[in-house]
Amino acid sequence: MADDVILNKAASIERCLHRIEEEYARNDKNLVGDQTKQDAIVLNFSAPLKRPSFWPCMW
Repeated sequence: MADDVILNKAASIERCLHRIEEEYARNDKNLVGDQTKQDAIVLNFSAPLKRPSFWPCMW
């Protein structure tokens, strides 16, 4: 069971990191003046640390 929790948490983190990459797209201009994208990145960065591993990414 502990292995499942770890695997689920790792998968959750990977999904959230993927969403961050989609929003950021390695281009700082994507963030300038776009509060929604900034919020999405912050939420997806912090969400896996705050919630149970079985919840999906926020965005």
